[in-house]
Amino acid sequence: METNKEKSTSNKFSTVREHVDYLMSKGYSFNDAVEETRESFDVKQKVGTMEVVIHTSSIILLLTVLSALLKPLLIFGIPYTLFFVGYAVLKGFYPRITEVLSELSLLGLSLGLGFVAIALIGLVINFTIGFTFFNVIIPVIILTEIFNTINSIREVRQWNTSTIQ
Repeated sequence: METNKEKSTSNKFSTVREHVDYLMSKGYSFNDAVEETRESFDVKQKVGTMEVVIHTSSIILLLTVLSALLKPLLIFGIPYTLFFVGYAVLKGFYPRITEVLSELSLLGLSLGLGFVAIALIGLVINFTIGFTFFNVIIPVIILTEIFNTINSIREVRQWNTSTIQ
């Protein structure tokens, strides 16, 4: 196993491969060195999987709305309005929320915030231009994409400026 002295020296390596080679020179097997490297390096993706899913769902939902197909609209619209809107707004305001909360708490907050965001959009639309199908779904997609894009840009900037720990 790696001692505290070796753990502190793992920060001086700029690549994962260098760290694995260093551990193998200390007598670790390849599999043990890779496992130890996974534990000591903080490797993150540029953009999270959920952000890609939300962007893709937004495009599919927008194309479905424009083509007036009902079944794909239900398939993508229900999870989009129930979960994705709230998740995007939540991650827009609190970017590190997924590190703090459990998945169940995140789901509950996303559902609640999604209901609130859609209710506020509906309130604004009711007093301005009136309810139609397009007047409701397009602002929901725009709001979700604004917050999801902000979150994606923030994560890419954080990934570019962070160092391997």
